[in-house]
Amino acid sequence: MSGGVKGHLKTLEDALKDANEVIKDTEGPCETALRGALSNPSSRGGLGVDLKKYHGGGTMVGGDGQKVCKRTDAVGSAGEQERVGFANRTYGFDVLFAAVRGALQLKVLAHEVTDQAAQEAESKMTKLRDMYAKWAEIQRVMRISSRYLTEEEIVFLEEKPVAFISLVRAYMGIGKSKKLHEIEAHLGKFARSNRTVYLLGEQGAESKHAEMNRRNRVLCRIQDEKLRLKLMSDQERFANSNVAYESASAANELEVSRKRGAYGPRSQP
Repeated sequence: MSGGVKGHLKTLEDALKDANEVIKDTEGPCETALRGALSNPSSRGGLGVDLKKYHGGGTMVGGDGQKVCKRTDAVGSAGEQERVGFANRTYGFDVLFAAVRGALQLKVLAHEVTDQAAQEAESKMTKLRDMYAKWAEIQRVMRISSRYLTEEEIVFLEEKPVAFISLVRAYMGIGKSKKLHEIEAHLGKFARSNRTVYLLGEQGAESKHAEMNRRNRVLCRIQDEKLRLKLMSDQERFANSNVAYESASAANELEVSRKRGAYGPRSQP
């Protein structure tokens, strides 16, 4: 009995090895082009994503997702960037689509793919590219961390994600999904309640953690305990003062009279 089980296991192991070899040998030129565009550094026209960390089937981390969705036409001031029409904006993922289109065109020229099949593939890529662009714009507003969101940006996050998720469900046939539900049903409400998204997310918290560490490195160099406590007190008093709040309000185009959480306006330092 034991020998029979071992024999079956050995047969299964050999079959899996053969299947892996077949998969490696049958990787098409489009997949090869896509892999190269993802992994090649920017100096070679790629995105510089380390694919080794995804060999286990994991999803992309935030930094790599930011590379894929980053605008590549963004030059000049923020106002100048906003004036670039949505249809004329380019993003990191355009490198990926260009690589796949190039490989597909080579197959058409080699008569390995019919013109009709190539046109169907192009139509699908056009729809996918539009979906990627819509998500890139949503993510761009979500990641604003230097200020509170404006009313226009909050309305954007209340409306656009719902339309985007409807598009994803219709095109990709996705039914129930916890992440899609969170974006569709809760993102806009969260933005409306807090006037920010990124600052209260994991990456935003990490940036504040880094800021706290930088402050601690300065404080730990002050040997005089009284002076150190005074500096800490002064920093906190300024951070919670009307002076700091009015400065932030001016930058964010907010009314100074707006209620500040549960505490209301603070007194002058």
